[in-house]
Amino acid sequence: MFALPDSDSNSLIWNRKDSLMGLNYDLDIAGGYSDLSAASNNTLDFRDYCDPVHFLYGGYSERQVSIHNALNISGGKIKQAVYGGHGLVAAEGNKILISGGVFEKPEIYGGRSFRENAADNIVDIDKGADFKQSSQIYGGHSIGGNVEYNVVSIRKESGIKDSSRIVGGESQEESAKGNEVDVDADALEAKVDICGGISNEGEQKPTK
Repeated sequence: MFALPDSDSNSLIWNRKDSLMGLNYDLDIAGGYSDLSAASNNTLDFRDYCDPVHFLYGGYSERQVSIHNALNISGGKIKQAVYGGHGLVAAEGNKILISGGVFEKPEIYGGRSFRENAADNIVDIDKGADFKQSSQIYGGHSIGGNVEYNVVSIRKESGIKDSSRIVGGESQEESAKGNEVDVDADALEAKVDICGGISNEGEQKPTK
């Protein structure tokens, strides 16, 4: 993982076309990273890199919350998943803006939490990205918490492929409430599954 040493209020612009010694193999990049504390108010602006990267994070916390982080992607090649915010305890108020880049196995999460809530996260996809295969796109996702008021917005000419899955918010064990998917009329030419909110075990409340 390449990240700035602090986990709060960082801003990192990544626009290298040449290789960095020791960093060009299996590289993950985060705007802010923490093992024990929260990751908050970080921004990663990913524009280009000479080699594919595996994971991108606006903010990443191993054991705490990830809040108010941002990930902007306008270029480069991503092998696996991207996250506005990734937190063990909770993920709230994170955002991804995608306007370019090549996605080999597209998994996109505005915010992802394992224990508690994923709320108020946003994924915004504009034209310019190249999705090589079907995508899994979530505004918010949580294993053990509620998923509330997350949003996925898909703009025109998004390039999203057939059999993709677009979900405002999904909870594996608790409720899904107030999540939204907003798709422009000419944004999708593919056959995709779209759902405002999914609750696999808890209560599913009205979504858009």
